[in-house]
Amino acid sequence: MDVQRLADRTSEHDSRFDSHTSRLTALEAFQGTLPNLALQTGKLAVSFSNVSTYTRVITFPRAFTIAPNVFCSLESGAGTTARWGVRPFNITTTGFTLFCYPNDAGSAQTWSNIPVSWLAITLG
Repeated sequence: MDVQRLADRTSEHDSRFDSHTSRLTALEAFQGTLPNLALQTGKLAVSFSNVSTYTRVITFPRAFTIAPNVFCSLESGAGTTARWGVRPFNITTTGFTLFCYPNDAGSAQTWSNIPVSWLAITLG
């Protein structure tokens, strides 16, 4: 089955979207149909006070067999948070370091429970 047809399937046609798996993302639910795909997702609330950069070590719930590609997303664009970015570095099979940084260097800020999501994926 091609990926587009998988993406077009709705939750009522796929038994993997029952109440027991409601926490799975659509990609995680389709993982079983793509045998070489390994992925994990996460979301965390980031808080810090009066800093110009911030790092936090993230550990994957399950280790990958090879280091995955990791993508991070800042889920708030309100106020001065809109001038900040997030990215992963030091990616290993067991985790990565989340790096939060201002787009205007030297800009100190305080965050309180700002949501950041991540996706880690391998095709090997």
